[in-house]
Amino acid sequence: MLTVHFFQEGWYEMIGSQFISAILKSHGFNTTLSVGYNESSLMSIKDGDIIAFSIMTGMEEWALNVARAIKRKRKIKTVFGGPHATYFPELIREEGCDVLCRGEGEYAMLEFVRSVNEGRDDTSIKNLCFKNKDAIISNPLRELVSNLDEIPFPDRELYYKQYRYFRNNRTKYVIAGRGCPFSCTFCFNEQMKNMYQGLGSYMRWRSPQNVIDEIRNIQRYSKTDSIFFMDDTFSLNKKWLRQFLPLYRRELGIPFVCLIRADTIDEEICKLLAHANCKVVGFGIESGDEDLRNELLKKRVTDEQIYRTASLLKECCIKFMTFNMVGLPGETTEQAFKTIELNIQIGANYPRCGIFTPYPGTVLGNMVKREDLLEGKINANTKHTGSIIKNPDRDKFTNINYLFQFAARFPAFLPLVKRGVVFPPNIFFKVIWFVMFVYIFTKSELRKTKDVFFF
Repeated sequence: MLTVHFFQEGWYEMIGSQFISAILKSHGFNTTLSVGYNESSLMSIKDGDIIAFSIMTGMEEWALNVARAIKRKRKIKTVFGGPHATYFPELIREEGCDVLCRGEGEYAMLEFVRSVNEGRDDTSIKNLCFKNKDAIISNPLRELVSNLDEIPFPDRELYYKQYRYFRNNRTKYVIAGRGCPFSCTFCFNEQMKNMYQGLGSYMRWRSPQNVIDEIRNIQRYSKTDSIFFMDDTFSLNKKWLRQFLPLYRRELGIPFVCLIRADTIDEEICKLLAHANCKVVGFGIESGDEDLRNELLKKRVTDEQIYRTASLLKECCIKFMTFNMVGLPGETTEQAFKTIELNIQIGANYPRCGIFTPYPGTVLGNMVKREDLLEGKINANTKHTGSIIKNPDRDKFTNINYLFQFAARFPAFLPLVKRGVVFPPNIFFKVIWFVMFVYIFTKSELRKTKDVFFF
Protein backbone atom coordinates (compact mmCIF):
# COMPACT_ATOMS: atom_id res chain seq x y z
CA MET A 1 0.00 0.00 0.00
CA LEU A 2 1.28 3.45 -0.86
CA THR A 3 1.39 6.36 1.62
CA VAL A 4 -0.22 9.77 1.26
CA HIS A 5 1.93 12.50 2.80
CA PHE A 6 0.10 15.69 3.80
CA PHE A 7 2.15 18.89 3.83
CA GLN A 8 1.13 22.27 5.26
CA GLU A 9 2.84 25.55 6.03
CA GLY A 10 1.09 26.73 9.21
CA TRP A 11 0.74 25.41 12.75
CA TYR A 12 -2.99 24.72 12.86
CA GLU A 13 -5.17 21.67 12.43
CA MET A 14 -6.82 21.31 9.03
CA ILE A 15 -10.01 19.34 9.52
CA GLY A 16 -10.32 18.68 5.79
CA SER A 17 -6.99 16.85 5.78
CA GLN A 18 -8.09 14.88 8.86
CA PHE A 19 -11.31 13.76 7.17
CA ILE A 20 -9.43 12.65 4.04
CA SER A 21 -6.79 10.86 6.10
CA ALA A 22 -9.52 9.05 8.02
CA ILE A 23 -11.26 7.73 4.92
CA LEU A 24 -7.94 6.66 3.39
CA LYS A 25 -6.90 4.82 6.55
CA SER A 26 -10.30 3.11 6.74
CA HIS A 27 -9.46 1.56 3.35
CA GLY A 28 -5.97 0.41 4.34
CA PHE A 29 -3.78 3.27 3.14
CA ASN A 30 -1.12 4.99 5.24
CA THR A 31 -0.88 8.75 5.85
CA THR A 32 1.68 11.11 7.36
CA LEU A 33 1.87 14.85 8.04
CA SER A 34 4.71 17.37 7.73
CA VAL A 35 4.33 20.94 8.99
CA GLY A 36 6.85 22.91 6.97
CA TYR A 37 9.48 21.26 4.80
CA ASN A 38 13.15 20.33 5.09
CA GLU A 39 15.39 17.52 3.91
CA SER A 40 14.32 15.28 6.79
CA SER A 41 10.76 15.37 5.39
CA LEU A 42 11.98 13.15 2.56
CA MET A 43 12.96 10.26 4.85
CA SER A 44 9.54 8.61 4.90
CA ILE A 45 8.63 9.40 1.26
CA LYS A 46 9.13 6.59 -1.24
CA ASP A 47 8.83 6.49 -4.99
CA GLY A 48 5.20 5.91 -5.91
CA ASP A 49 3.78 7.76 -2.91
CA ILE A 50 1.41 10.75 -3.10
CA ILE A 51 1.98 14.24 -1.69
CA ALA A 52 -1.14 16.25 -0.77
CA PHE A 53 -1.60 19.95 -0.04
CA SER A 54 -4.72 21.77 1.19
CA ILE A 55 -4.19 25.46 0.49
CA MET A 56 -5.85 28.84 0.79
CA THR A 57 -4.93 31.75 -1.45
CA GLY A 58 -1.50 32.99 -0.40
CA MET A 59 -0.21 29.49 0.38
CA GLU A 60 0.06 28.23 -3.19
CA GLU A 61 3.58 29.49 -3.86
CA TRP A 62 5.01 27.73 -0.79
CA ALA A 63 3.19 24.51 -1.68
CA LEU A 64 4.35 24.55 -5.31
CA ASN A 65 7.95 25.10 -4.21
CA VAL A 66 7.75 22.15 -1.82
CA ALA A 67 6.14 19.97 -4.49
CA ARG A 68 8.91 20.80 -6.98
CA ALA A 69 11.63 20.15 -4.40
CA ILE A 70 10.21 16.70 -3.56
CA LYS A 71 9.67 15.78 -7.22
CA ARG A 72 13.36 16.44 -7.87
CA LYS A 73 14.21 13.71 -5.30
CA ARG A 74 11.32 11.23 -5.58
CA LYS A 75 9.05 9.84 -8.29
CA ILE A 76 5.76 10.86 -6.72
CA LYS A 77 2.43 12.43 -7.67
CA THR A 78 1.18 15.66 -6.10
CA VAL A 79 -2.42 16.63 -5.37
CA PHE A 80 -3.54 20.17 -4.55
CA GLY A 81 -6.90 20.77 -2.84
CA GLY A 82 -8.55 23.28 -0.52
CA PRO A 83 -10.15 26.67 -1.24
CA HIS A 84 -7.49 28.02 -3.61
CA ALA A 85 -7.51 24.89 -5.75
CA THR A 86 -11.31 24.84 -5.73
CA TYR A 87 -11.73 28.38 -7.01
CA PHE A 88 -8.61 28.56 -9.19
CA PRO A 89 -8.35 25.23 -11.01
CA GLU A 90 -5.88 26.83 -13.44
CA LEU A 91 -3.33 25.96 -10.74
CA ILE A 92 -3.16 22.55 -12.44
CA ARG A 93 -1.07 24.17 -15.18
CA GLU A 94 1.74 24.99 -12.75
CA GLU A 95 4.88 22.88 -12.66
CA GLY A 96 4.73 20.72 -9.54
CA CYS A 97 0.95 20.23 -9.54
CA ASP A 98 -0.03 16.86 -11.06
CA VAL A 99 -3.64 16.60 -9.89
CA LEU A 100 -6.07 19.21 -8.56
CA CYS A 101 -9.12 18.53 -6.37
CA ARG A 102 -12.11 20.87 -6.30
CA GLY A 103 -14.75 20.90 -3.56
CA GLU A 104 -15.22 18.08 -1.07
CA GLY A 105 -12.24 15.76 -1.31
CA GLU A 106 -12.93 12.60 0.70
CA TYR A 107 -14.25 10.26 -1.98
CA ALA A 108 -12.38 11.89 -4.87
CA MET A 109 -9.08 11.32 -3.06
CA LEU A 110 -10.03 7.75 -2.16
CA GLU A 111 -10.73 6.93 -5.81
CA PHE A 112 -7.51 8.58 -6.94
CA VAL A 113 -5.31 6.86 -4.36
CA ARG A 114 -6.87 3.51 -5.21
CA SER A 115 -6.21 4.03 -8.92
CA VAL A 116 -2.56 4.96 -8.30
CA ASN A 117 -2.07 2.04 -5.92
CA GLU A 118 -3.49 -0.36 -8.51
CA GLY A 119 -1.32 1.07 -11.29
CA ARG A 120 -4.32 2.43 -13.23
CA ASP A 121 -4.27 5.83 -14.96
CA ASP A 122 -7.86 6.85 -14.22
CA THR A 123 -8.36 10.47 -15.34
CA SER A 124 -12.18 10.36 -15.16
CA ILE A 125 -12.55 10.86 -11.39
CA LYS A 126 -15.10 13.52 -10.52
CA ASN A 127 -13.86 16.64 -8.69
CA LEU A 128 -10.36 16.12 -10.09
CA CYS A 129 -8.37 17.86 -12.82
CA PHE A 130 -5.46 16.10 -14.53
CA LYS A 131 -2.63 16.93 -16.88
CA ASN A 132 -2.64 14.79 -20.02
CA LYS A 133 0.45 15.73 -22.04
CA ASP A 134 -0.37 19.25 -23.29
CA ALA A 135 -4.08 19.04 -22.44
CA ILE A 136 -5.97 19.54 -19.18
CA ILE A 137 -8.76 17.15 -18.19
CA SER A 138 -11.31 18.89 -15.95
CA ASN A 139 -13.93 16.52 -14.60
CA PRO A 140 -17.32 17.65 -13.25
CA LEU A 141 -18.12 17.85 -9.55
CA ARG A 142 -19.71 14.86 -7.85
CA GLU A 143 -22.82 15.17 -5.69
CA LEU A 144 -22.33 16.45 -2.17
CA VAL A 145 -22.18 13.87 0.59
CA SER A 146 -25.76 13.83 1.85
CA ASN A 147 -25.22 11.72 4.97
CA LEU A 148 -22.26 13.18 6.86
CA ASP A 149 -22.47 10.38 9.44
CA GLU A 150 -21.09 7.94 6.84
CA ILE A 151 -17.71 9.72 6.80
CA PRO A 152 -15.27 8.41 9.45
CA PHE A 153 -14.34 10.70 12.31
CA PRO A 154 -11.42 13.04 11.48
CA ASP A 155 -8.03 11.38 11.90
CA ARG A 156 -6.64 13.26 14.92
CA GLU A 157 -3.65 10.94 15.07
CA LEU A 158 -2.38 12.53 11.85
CA TYR A 159 -1.47 15.60 13.96
CA TYR A 160 -1.12 14.25 17.49
CA LYS A 161 1.20 11.30 16.88
CA GLN A 162 4.10 13.36 15.56
CA TYR A 163 3.60 16.87 16.95
CA ARG A 164 3.48 17.66 20.65
CA TYR A 165 2.17 21.15 19.85
CA PHE A 166 -1.12 19.73 18.59
CA ARG A 167 -1.24 16.90 21.11
CA ASN A 168 -0.85 19.31 24.05
CA ASN A 169 -3.70 21.55 22.94
CA ARG A 170 -6.56 20.50 25.19
CA THR A 171 -9.11 22.42 23.13
CA LYS A 172 -10.18 20.12 20.31
CA TYR A 173 -11.76 21.34 17.07
CA VAL A 174 -14.97 19.73 15.84
CA ILE A 175 -17.30 20.50 12.94
CA ALA A 176 -20.94 19.47 13.22
CA GLY A 177 -22.16 20.40 9.73
CA ARG A 178 -21.21 21.75 6.33
CA GLY A 179 -22.30 24.73 4.28
CA CYS A 180 -23.29 28.33 4.85
CA PRO A 181 -26.43 29.92 3.31
CA PHE A 182 -25.19 33.53 3.41
CA SER A 183 -23.58 35.59 0.65
CA CYS A 184 -21.07 37.99 2.21
CA THR A 185 -19.04 39.70 -0.52
CA PHE A 186 -15.67 39.11 1.20
CA CYS A 187 -16.19 35.33 1.36
CA PHE A 188 -15.98 32.47 -1.16
CA ASN A 189 -19.23 30.92 0.03
CA GLU A 190 -21.40 32.38 -2.73
CA GLN A 191 -19.14 30.87 -5.39
CA MET A 192 -19.19 27.48 -3.65
CA LYS A 193 -23.00 27.47 -3.52
CA ASN A 194 -23.16 28.27 -7.22
CA MET A 195 -20.68 25.52 -8.06
CA TYR A 196 -22.79 22.90 -6.29
CA GLN A 197 -26.21 23.92 -7.58
CA GLY A 198 -28.20 20.81 -8.45
CA LEU A 199 -25.70 18.50 -6.73
CA GLY A 200 -27.46 17.98 -3.43
CA SER A 201 -28.33 19.92 -0.30
CA TYR A 202 -25.63 22.49 0.43
CA MET A 203 -26.55 22.78 4.12
CA ARG A 204 -26.02 19.51 5.98
CA TRP A 205 -25.64 18.44 9.60
CA ARG A 206 -24.31 15.34 11.26
CA SER A 207 -26.67 13.64 13.68
CA PRO A 208 -26.35 14.91 17.28
CA GLN A 209 -25.29 11.47 18.52
CA ASN A 210 -22.62 11.19 15.83
CA VAL A 211 -20.99 14.43 17.03
CA ILE A 212 -21.17 13.24 20.65
CA ASP A 213 -19.57 9.93 19.67
CA GLU A 214 -16.71 11.73 17.94
CA ILE A 215 -15.95 13.81 21.03
CA ARG A 216 -16.05 10.68 23.20
CA ASN A 217 -13.63 9.09 20.76
CA ILE A 218 -11.28 12.07 21.11
CA GLN A 219 -11.42 11.83 24.89
CA ARG A 220 -10.41 8.16 24.78
CA TYR A 221 -6.91 8.87 23.50
CA SER A 222 -6.27 12.57 24.11
CA LYS A 223 -6.72 14.89 27.10
CA THR A 224 -9.64 17.17 26.25
CA ASP A 225 -10.64 20.10 28.41
CA SER A 226 -12.88 21.91 25.93
CA ILE A 227 -14.35 21.82 22.42
CA PHE A 228 -14.34 24.48 19.70
CA PHE A 229 -17.17 23.96 17.19
CA MET A 230 -15.77 25.36 13.94
CA ASP A 231 -19.05 25.53 12.00
CA ASP A 232 -19.47 28.89 10.25
CA THR A 233 -22.84 29.39 11.95
CA PHE A 234 -23.38 26.90 14.75
CA SER A 235 -26.62 28.70 15.73
CA LEU A 236 -28.31 28.34 12.33
CA ASN A 237 -30.32 25.13 12.75
CA LYS A 238 -32.38 25.67 15.89
CA LYS A 239 -34.19 22.33 15.59
CA TRP A 240 -30.79 20.56 15.57
CA LEU A 241 -29.57 22.64 18.53
CA ARG A 242 -32.66 21.76 20.59
CA GLN A 243 -31.70 18.10 20.17
CA PHE A 244 -27.95 18.44 20.43
CA LEU A 245 -27.38 20.84 23.33
CA PRO A 246 -29.34 18.91 26.01
CA LEU A 247 -27.63 15.71 24.80
CA TYR A 248 -24.22 17.39 25.00
CA ARG A 249 -24.94 18.65 28.52
CA ARG A 250 -26.07 15.21 29.67
CA GLU A 251 -23.32 13.09 28.07
CA LEU A 252 -20.31 15.44 28.03
CA GLY A 253 -20.81 18.80 29.69
CA ILE A 254 -17.25 20.04 29.12
CA PRO A 255 -16.83 23.76 28.22
CA PHE A 256 -17.13 24.69 24.57
CA VAL A 257 -16.82 27.57 22.10
CA CYS A 258 -18.94 28.09 19.00
CA LEU A 259 -19.52 30.58 16.20
CA ILE A 260 -22.86 32.28 15.57
CA ARG A 261 -24.42 35.15 13.62
CA ALA A 262 -25.99 38.02 15.51
CA ASP A 263 -29.24 37.60 13.57
CA THR A 264 -29.65 33.89 14.38
CA ILE A 265 -29.67 34.02 18.16
CA ASP A 266 -32.57 34.40 20.59
CA GLU A 267 -33.21 34.02 24.30
CA GLU A 268 -34.10 30.32 24.03
CA ILE A 269 -30.91 29.39 22.18
CA CYS A 270 -28.78 31.52 24.49
CA LYS A 271 -30.14 29.68 27.51
CA LEU A 272 -29.61 26.29 25.86
CA LEU A 273 -26.01 27.23 25.07
CA ALA A 274 -25.38 28.39 28.63
CA HIS A 275 -26.93 25.28 30.18
CA ALA A 276 -24.78 23.08 27.94
CA ASN A 277 -21.66 24.85 29.29
CA CYS A 278 -20.89 27.18 26.38
CA LYS A 279 -18.23 29.58 27.67
CA VAL A 280 -17.51 31.71 24.57
CA VAL A 281 -19.29 32.45 21.30
CA GLY A 282 -17.88 34.33 18.34
CA PHE A 283 -19.72 36.42 15.79
CA GLY A 284 -18.81 38.77 12.99
CA ILE A 285 -19.30 42.50 13.26
CA GLU A 286 -16.91 43.09 10.34
CA SER A 287 -17.51 46.87 10.32
CA GLY A 288 -18.99 49.19 12.90
CA ASP A 289 -20.42 51.27 10.07
CA GLU A 290 -23.81 49.78 9.23
CA ASP A 291 -23.72 50.95 5.61
CA LEU A 292 -20.32 49.36 4.99
CA ARG A 293 -21.42 46.17 6.74
CA ASN A 294 -24.64 45.74 4.83
CA GLU A 295 -24.15 47.55 1.52
CA LEU A 296 -20.50 46.78 0.75
CA LEU A 297 -20.04 43.51 2.65
CA LYS A 298 -23.67 42.28 2.33
CA LYS A 299 -23.51 40.97 5.88
CA ARG A 300 -27.23 41.76 6.41
CA VAL A 301 -26.85 42.23 10.16
CA THR A 302 -28.04 45.42 11.85
CA ASP A 303 -26.56 47.33 14.77
CA GLU A 304 -29.73 46.56 16.71
CA GLN A 305 -29.23 42.80 16.23
CA ILE A 306 -25.62 43.09 17.38
CA TYR A 307 -26.62 45.01 20.53
CA ARG A 308 -29.41 42.54 21.30
CA THR A 309 -27.15 39.50 20.86
CA ALA A 310 -24.48 41.00 23.11
CA SER A 311 -27.11 41.74 25.74
CA LEU A 312 -28.56 38.20 25.62
CA LEU A 313 -25.11 36.65 25.93
CA LYS A 314 -24.26 38.79 28.93
CA GLU A 315 -27.53 37.86 30.62
CA CYS A 316 -26.56 34.20 30.19
CA CYS A 317 -22.97 34.83 31.38
CA ILE A 318 -21.48 33.76 28.04
CA LYS A 319 -18.41 35.70 26.96
CA PHE A 320 -18.07 36.63 23.31
CA MET A 321 -15.40 37.32 20.73
CA THR A 322 -16.05 39.49 17.70
CA PHE A 323 -14.53 39.38 14.24
CA ASN A 324 -13.72 42.72 12.66
CA MET A 325 -11.83 44.07 9.67
CA VAL A 326 -10.36 47.44 8.68
CA GLY A 327 -8.97 48.80 5.43
CA LEU A 328 -12.06 48.04 3.33
CA PRO A 329 -12.28 49.58 -0.16
CA GLY A 330 -13.45 53.16 0.29
CA GLU A 331 -13.37 52.97 4.10
CA THR A 332 -12.27 56.04 6.04
CA THR A 333 -10.32 56.00 9.29
CA GLU A 334 -13.40 57.49 10.98
CA GLN A 335 -15.42 54.45 9.89
CA ALA A 336 -12.68 52.13 11.15
CA PHE A 337 -12.80 53.81 14.55
CA LYS A 338 -16.58 53.28 14.56
CA THR A 339 -15.79 49.56 14.55
CA ILE A 340 -13.66 49.92 17.66
CA GLU A 341 -16.36 52.05 19.29
CA LEU A 342 -19.08 49.48 18.57
CA ASN A 343 -16.96 46.78 20.21
CA ILE A 344 -16.54 49.03 23.24
CA GLN A 345 -20.27 49.79 23.44
CA ILE A 346 -21.29 46.12 23.42
CA GLY A 347 -18.49 45.18 25.83
CA ALA A 348 -16.78 42.62 23.57
CA ASN A 349 -14.66 40.35 25.75
CA TYR A 350 -12.36 39.20 22.98
CA PRO A 351 -12.33 41.55 19.97
CA ARG A 352 -10.38 40.18 17.02
CA CYS A 353 -9.36 42.23 14.01
CA GLY A 354 -7.59 41.81 10.69
CA ILE A 355 -6.82 43.95 7.67
CA PHE A 356 -9.20 43.33 4.78
CA THR A 357 -7.78 40.83 2.30
CA PRO A 358 -9.30 40.96 -1.23
CA TYR A 359 -9.29 37.25 -2.00
CA PRO A 360 -9.47 36.69 -5.77
CA GLY A 361 -12.77 35.29 -6.98
CA THR A 362 -14.87 36.87 -4.23
CA VAL A 363 -17.19 39.75 -5.10
CA LEU A 364 -14.93 42.25 -3.33
CA GLY A 365 -11.78 40.65 -4.67
CA ASN A 366 -13.11 41.02 -8.20
CA MET A 367 -14.10 44.64 -7.51
CA VAL A 368 -10.61 45.47 -6.22
CA LYS A 369 -9.07 43.92 -9.35
CA ARG A 370 -11.54 45.64 -11.67
CA GLU A 371 -10.87 49.05 -10.13
CA ASP A 372 -7.10 48.47 -10.00
CA LEU A 373 -6.93 48.97 -6.23
CA LEU A 374 -4.51 46.16 -5.42
CA GLU A 375 -1.02 47.15 -4.29
CA GLY A 376 0.78 44.10 -3.04
CA LYS A 377 0.56 40.32 -2.99
CA ILE A 378 -1.69 38.18 -0.83
CA ASN A 379 0.08 35.76 1.49
CA ALA A 380 -0.84 33.76 4.56
CA ASN A 381 -0.15 36.75 6.87
CA THR A 382 -1.61 39.62 4.81
CA LYS A 383 -4.42 40.34 7.26
CA HIS A 384 -1.89 41.12 9.99
CA THR A 385 1.05 42.67 8.14
CA GLY A 386 -0.43 45.65 6.30
CA SER A 387 -3.09 46.85 3.90
CA ILE A 388 -2.58 46.00 0.22
CA ILE A 389 -5.42 48.23 -1.01
CA LYS A 390 -4.60 51.60 -2.56
CA ASN A 391 -5.58 54.24 -0.05
CA PRO A 392 -3.84 57.43 1.10
CA ASP A 393 -4.38 56.22 4.69
CA ARG A 394 -2.91 52.71 4.26
CA ASP A 395 -0.39 53.16 7.07
CA LYS A 396 -3.11 54.44 9.36
CA PHE A 397 -5.19 51.32 8.73
CA THR A 398 -2.15 49.17 9.49
CA ASN A 399 -1.77 51.00 12.81
CA ILE A 400 -5.49 50.80 13.56
CA ASN A 401 -5.25 47.03 13.12
CA TYR A 402 -2.21 46.86 15.43
CA LEU A 403 -3.96 48.89 18.14
CA PHE A 404 -7.57 47.71 17.59
CA GLN A 405 -7.69 45.03 20.29
CA PHE A 406 -5.91 47.22 22.83
CA ALA A 407 -8.27 50.16 22.27
CA ALA A 408 -11.39 47.96 22.33
CA ARG A 409 -10.36 46.30 25.59
CA PHE A 410 -9.05 49.48 27.24
CA PRO A 411 -11.34 52.24 25.94
CA ALA A 412 -9.76 54.92 28.15
CA PHE A 413 -6.81 54.82 25.73
CA LEU A 414 -8.94 55.30 22.59
CA PRO A 415 -8.24 59.07 22.32
CA LEU A 416 -4.53 58.34 22.56
CA VAL A 417 -4.81 55.63 19.91
CA LYS A 418 -6.62 58.01 17.56
CA ARG A 419 -3.74 60.44 17.84
CA GLY A 420 -1.09 57.72 17.60
CA VAL A 421 -2.17 56.16 14.28
CA VAL A 422 -0.67 59.09 12.35
CA PHE A 423 2.84 57.81 13.13
CA PRO A 424 4.53 55.34 10.75
CA PRO A 425 3.89 51.67 11.61
CA ASN A 426 6.54 50.64 14.13
CA ILE A 427 7.78 47.86 16.34
CA PHE A 428 6.12 49.31 19.44
CA PHE A 429 2.67 49.03 17.84
CA LYS A 430 3.51 45.52 16.64
CA VAL A 431 4.43 44.46 20.16
CA ILE A 432 1.12 45.81 21.51
CA TRP A 433 -0.69 43.86 18.79
CA PHE A 434 1.20 40.65 19.52
CA VAL A 435 0.59 40.76 23.27
CA MET A 436 -3.12 41.46 22.81
CA PHE A 437 -3.44 38.88 20.05
CA VAL A 438 -1.94 36.12 22.20
CA TYR A 439 -4.15 37.05 25.15
CA ILE A 440 -7.36 37.19 23.10
CA PHE A 441 -6.52 34.10 21.04
CA THR A 442 -5.83 31.91 24.07
CA LYS A 443 -8.75 33.17 26.17
CA SER A 444 -11.32 33.04 23.38
CA GLU A 445 -10.34 29.47 22.46
CA LEU A 446 -10.06 28.31 26.09
CA ARG A 447 -6.40 27.48 25.55
CA LYS A 448 -3.34 27.71 27.78
CA THR A 449 -0.69 30.25 26.75
CA LYS A 450 2.18 27.81 27.32
CA ASP A 451 0.65 25.33 24.89
CA VAL A 452 0.57 27.96 22.14
CA PHE A 453 4.30 28.65 22.31
CA PHE A 454 5.97 25.39 23.29
CA PHE A 455 6.36 23.27 20.19
